[in-house]
Amino acid sequence: MNRYVYNVSASVGDNVNLTKLQGSSLLLGTTSIPSGNVTGVVLHITGAKAFWADGTSTQLRVVADGKLMINVHFTVQSSGSTDLTLSISPGDIHVSPGQASVLSPVVHVTAVSTGSRGTQTAEATVTESENSTSSTT
Repeated sequence: MNRYVYNVSASVGDNVNLTKLQGSSLLLGTTSIPSGNVTGVVLHITGAKAFWADGTSTQLRVVADGKLMINVHFTVQSSGSTDLTLSISPGDIHVSPGQASVLSPVVHVTAVSTGSRGTQTAEATVTESENSTSSTT
């Protein structure tokens, strides 16, 4: 099994305010990878902070230590391109007295591959407790 790691450039920014991105997007970067079948995407969230209405903030622990596996199956076609879109929403924040507050983000992935085999689309969503099965059209 081949693995490919893409690190978001520091020039994009280490901190992204998800509430300010509602209805818009942020390009994390572009890269070239070899053609082949992809069976999943791992998103590693290194930190999260909640800002409360009273002006205070809380550092959050991200479920699964921030390593979220999204089972999505798609093909990177030779002589083509693939656009991978990650849509992240804060989901739930679990607050327990005396314990760390925990963020459970919801991540939706859409992959659109174009090439000699036409256009193929695959989607998957992951939440704290489940990975959904991807669908390809």
